Amino acid sequence: MNDMDFIEVLKTKRNACGYSQSRLAKELHISRQNLNEIENGKTRASKEMKHTLLHYLDYCKCTQPFTAHSLHRRT
Repeated sequence: MNDMDFIEVLKTKRNACGYSQSRLAKELHISRQNLNEIENGKTRASKEMKHTLLHYLDYCKCTQPFTAHSLHRRT
């Protein structure tokens, strides 16, 4: 996957999860500034960072944004 495709997939998945850059960065123990630079193409993500970011968002299986209401839903 080239860098432009990676950036597009990352933004799409992060937004689909309802994650802000701050939240995702905090959960992955990186700075929000670093994540912002990656998403804006100012910093090139390593292969390991690409894998970590996309794997985390895939693992969370967040297809809908998190809401307080979802805490009270019982299945």
